[in-house]
Amino acid sequence: MSTPPITVCIDDNVREVASLMRSNEIGSVIVLDNNSHPIGIITERDIVGRVISKNKKPSEIITGDVMSKPLHRIDPDATITEAAKIMRSQGIRRLVVFKDAELVGIISSDDIAKITPELFTIIKEKSSIDMIPAELETAGLTGQCEKCGNWLETLTEKDGQFLCEECFDEV
Repeated sequence: MSTPPITVCIDDNVREVASLMRSNEIGSVIVLDNNSHPIGIITERDIVGRVISKNKKPSEIITGDVMSKPLHRIDPDATITEAAKIMRSQGIRRLVVFKDAELVGIISSDDIAKITPELFTIIKEKSSIDMIPAELETAGLTGQCEKCGNWLETLTEKDGQFLCEECFDEV
């Protein structure tokens, strides 16, 4: 998640909000009411769809008129899978992260997409590690013995090395 979340007031004009988003290189900000409670979100899509495409002047439009609401919330201890499921089911790209009643961050579909390749790598490595002993027990491994260097059709793993039958018995 991105933390701390960038916030704006409900009465701020859209030009100021767009400038803030640009300077922070972000695609959304959380909108706070006059009591500093989070009540909505304004995204680049909101600005384009509700201001620019309608030929409205951004400096004359306030965020409260173009924000998306209600906020879709998630707990910081939720899994990435839970976040992705909520986003998919609600047709949204961002979730606001609350710890109890306190706003602590925002997670976007881009955040999830950025870590997905790493997750696949971890899953692949874990599944490979878990599969090696079973594969070796049933099929053996073809390759070069790590002790004597001979090429064999069947190697067996022992203490982290792949060995031929002779070297296996010696270790």
